[in-house]
Amino acid sequence: MKKERFTCKKCGKTIGGHNQYLHDGMCDECFFDTYFPEDAQIYEKDAGKLLHICRKSEKKNMRFKNFLKSGDLDQKRFDIIVKEITEKIDCTACGNCCKILKTGVSTDDINRIAKHLHMPVDDFIKKYVTKNSEDLVEFKHVPCSFLQEDNTCQIYEVRPQECRDYPYLDKDVTTRCIQFFGNAEICPIVFNVLENAKKEFLEDIYVNL
Repeated sequence: MKKERFTCKKCGKTIGGHNQYLHDGMCDECFFDTYFPEDAQIYEKDAGKLLHICRKSEKKNMRFKNFLKSGDLDQKRFDIIVKEITEKIDCTACGNCCKILKTGVSTDDINRIAKHLHMPVDDFIKKYVTKNSEDLVEFKHVPCSFLQEDNTCQIYEVRPQECRDYPYLDKDVTTRCIQFFGNAEICPIVFNVLENAKKEFLEDIYVNL
């Protein structure tokens, strides 16, 4: 018997029978774009309020953390939330991560930034770099020495890799739960991703209780 082959009626990707019959002939991405359009909400942008709100929501957050650890997170749906929230929040309206976190820096980061600033590497290290109690190399000052008054970065084009990666929402949050929930207390983007994800996956969360 010849095996049936289906393609998404919107984008042409190959799909299985599940998508053909239960997702209206569409791949997951097109199905959710069609029937669950962008509707991520911004609940709070004031970074100064995030810790208090997270502490008040500890029970709900713990349920969501347990759900993440269950391995049942639909990563595509989660990524849609991340995309929507990231597009709605301007980091330069906040800059909280640069104000309260110390950024780890690698040798490559140091060399690249020193060159950009036309400084000898040794002078750059002496002025801007230190080692913490765990012997990890990081920027010396908080707020960051390169954070400007308008919350932009003086060295944005050559910023450390850790800055480029923050707040790590392109990583697998199911294996980085502590980091994810910690960042929700600091970063409005992560906080609003968390709040929207708790709503989006509400039924899944309680199925896993």
